[in-house]
Amino acid sequence: MMKKYKSLLPTLIIVFVTAILLSSCSESVPNESKIKTDLEETRVTNLFNSEGIDKIEVVKRNTDNDRKIDTVWIKIDSSDEEVAYIRYLRLDYQLYDQGGWILESVEPDERSLWASTPLIGVKEDMIKESIMGLRVNIDGDEWIFDQESISEIIIDSQNPLLEQKKDSASITVNLASDVLVAQGQMQLEFAFDNDWKMDDYRVSTPFESNFKDNAKFNLTVEQLITEVSKTPITFYSVVGSHTGNQIININSNDVSNFSIINTESQNKGVIQVLNCVFSLNKRLVTFDVEAKITYEYDKLNGWEFKNTIYLPKVKSVIIEGQWIGHYNASSYRTNSMGLNIDITNVSSDGAIEATVNFYPLPTNPSNPSGSLKAVGGIDFENLVVTIEGSEWIEQPRGYTFANYRGFLLADDSKIVHTGIATNIFTDRVQYLDFEVSKAD
Repeated sequence: MMKKYKSLLPTLIIVFVTAILLSSCSESVPNESKIKTDLEETRVTNLFNSEGIDKIEVVKRNTDNDRKIDTVWIKIDSSDEEVAYIRYLRLDYQLYDQGGWILESVEPDERSLWASTPLIGVKEDMIKESIMGLRVNIDGDEWIFDQESISEIIIDSQNPLLEQKKDSASITVNLASDVLVAQGQMQLEFAFDNDWKMDDYRVSTPFESNFKDNAKFNLTVEQLITEVSKTPITFYSVVGSHTGNQIININSNDVSNFSIINTESQNKGVIQVLNCVFSLNKRLVTFDVEAKITYEYDKLNGWEFKNTIYLPKVKSVIIEGQWIGHYNASSYRTNSMGLNIDITNVSSDGAIEATVNFYPLPTNPSNPSGSLKAVGGIDFENLVVTIEGSEWIEQPRGYTFANYRGFLLADDSKIVHTGIATNIFTDRVQYLDFEVSKAD
């Protein structure tokens, strides 16, 4: 019997040792606790931020004993103070004779299953920061939210819906510039996708502005008329391809029916543009004038007048009566003759009936006298008067009809040649170089 046991002993020892080795290789593969420790020590920066690992679950694994490789697929639950995460990873371990199982690589896995859930709503600092750069309209003026314009942000209420990954906040925003203070309310909507981002916003209570006590903008009509009187009007006229302009001075006594239509605020109230209308009553012409009067605030000097832009339109014209002056009877402007135009009738559509008399001047006493009936018209929009001969009353020998086209100068009560003249040939109309003034 002793011999039999002795012959079996080596075989039993080999089987036992082999079993121990196989058992040791299988049992020593990294478990959840070791994997957690390895990941925490490695701190895979492209996968984890500052959150801690709460739970690790091995989904599957593949151990190759011959190559001493263990591949593990895991699900990780992690979180910080603000967000809870779910991630899937694939880990590769290598078994070394010295050191045991060593984590060699970590790769993302099942990206579509990764998830993050907010644990708290949007923080106050982020709510305030989220409106920076937004634009709102305040009294027709665009304001940009920035550190310079925002004096205070008050969070009135907040309603986080964490399971729906949504949050909303109602805020009051106080603004200030050199001259204005403004206040309004906004509703902000946030959505969570790995982190909070503003999804939408709207102005819930419109912003209203008021002038600061030290920068109030109060101008009377009298002050505006005085300011307007410092800037003349340029009135543009167009005749065909020819453009003329005249400067019309404004006297306070010429202004009536002055009214402020509205005020535009620009550059956060630093620029104020008053849209005004008034009547400008000159001797022969009445204008309806639209005016943009601009003021700008200076920190040292307060409100300062900058400029005025006018848009004048002719309302009415009175040109009936005697006009006295001269015209040049030759293209060389050396043969000047006296001229008297008696405008007897002007219809509502601008048609003119007139009598024209011309006569010698002391400088050219040999020139003849003559007279004729004339018709014509006035272009109210451009203040251009046209008078053309229609019938001779007294025709000097060799003379053809004298025709006149000129600008009506509102400030000087004159009609002067427009600068347009046709060929001198008798089959074409010739507009003479002339100037006449309204007789008293």
